[in-house]
Amino acid sequence: MSDRKPKNASTLKDRTNFNRLLLEAIDETLSCLGEKSKTTTYRHLETAFKIKKKDISNKIDDFSRALESLFGLGEVPRDHVYEKPARQG
Repeated sequence: MSDRKPKNASTLKDRTNFNRLLLEAIDETLSCLGEKSKTTTYRHLETAFKIKKKDISNKIDDFSRALESLFGLGEVPRDHVYEKPARQG
């Protein structure tokens, strides 16, 4: 008898892990704007663009367009996410 998990169980676990990491990265990036702005951004994404936080990974193109609409092309402070590991080193 094999202890191997079915392939689809592994894929589901990988997808769940990816979704969690993606939301953590988005959360951290939006935190650079301040907690109030982050909360307001999530609320606006849900009300104006119909994108709930938990659904971002399933609507990544819509999410990207919504951020461009909110902040302008390339204006989200992504560089802070990449600088953090260097500061911790």
